[in-house]
Amino acid sequence: MVLFAFLLIAFFAVTAGIAYLVLYFPIKWIFEGRARRIARLLFPFLFGLLTFAYYLFTSPVYNNKVATIEEVGGKYEIIVTGERMLMVHDPISLLQRKTYLDSMRFVIPRSQGIINAREIPADSFYDKLSGKMTLNDDDLLIELYYKDFDDKTNKSLIWNGKYKILRIQ
Repeated sequence: MVLFAFLLIAFFAVTAGIAYLVLYFPIKWIFEGRARRIARLLFPFLFGLLTFAYYLFTSPVYNNKVATIEEVGGKYEIIVTGERMLMVHDPISLLQRKTYLDSMRFVIPRSQGIINAREIPADSFYDKLSGKMTLNDDDLLIELYYKDFDDKTNKSLIWNGKYKILRIQ
């Protein structure tokens, strides 16, 4: 943990140092006197800070672009997978940004066409789904929403999006 924090601080320092070297001559040509000294200190610091902010505030979460479909007992099972970020309980784990593999299984009545949310059996987490799934030969489009009981609104499912279908025989 301490090593990781040290490496992150070192990365920030190296980024600021590289920014200082890259901006040295443009600052020399643009600014004069005291403004030049301030710019030489301020611009690399801001560049390093923006790089650090980008690291912190962009998400490593994504959905894989391939979904599998398999016939199971007269119905079809679609499995979509993706990376999710672990819960953060301290500042170091925020900086580590570790992820885990997550998946969602949908049981649907057919392998082609438009499937309304009413045709998808309710899951304990997603009671009262709305929306639809559209399956073509090689493409899947998920547009599902669930009822958020806290604020009584429909929220987009994190698995929504376009997928390529891998059919398992």
